[in-house]
Amino acid sequence: MTMQTNASPTSPVLDEESRALVRRSLAAGLVVIDDVKKVVVSLMAEERQLNPENLVDGLVGAGVLTPWQGKKLLVGACKGFYLGNYKLLRPLGRGGMGMVYLGEHHVMKRRMALKILPPASAKNREIMSRFQREAQLVTQLRHPNLIAGLGAGVQLVHSTCSPSRPQNPHFI
Repeated sequence: MTMQTNASPTSPVLDEESRALVRRSLAAGLVVIDDVKKVVVSLMAEERQLNPENLVDGLVGAGVLTPWQGKKLLVGACKGFYLGNYKLLRPLGRGGMGMVYLGEHHVMKRRMALKILPPASAKNREIMSRFQREAQLVTQLRHPNLIAGLGAGVQLVHSTCSPSRPQNPHFI
């Protein structure tokens, strides 16, 4: 939707698709409404079209979202952005057992690598046993060129807006 100069003061500035993106972003806990308002005002001042893609570009440019989070929101994701106290910022890589993400503790703002296994792994005893051994070994390592393991557990991670509640084994 382009800016409407003859719109009444009570007319929505954003079209339905853009409002849906904002609702997903808010529901995901990734933005606060004041950040969205600032980006909308900025886009309007630049006379840019108010659409979901430009909203995401503005939120990424403002440092509110990461490009990975923005892409997920644009394809309809509203969950899968948090693991316990950690906000997932972006994938770092894929291993034989799962994915590794860059995460940020929501209070301490400390960034960590988070290894997350697929939900099906929680039901496989062999995979869980290997995962637990790996987590125990990593926490015992002490070397300046190696990462330190700080914890392990099972958390609920939602990757879609569906009501399913998969469990994802992980370690930090």
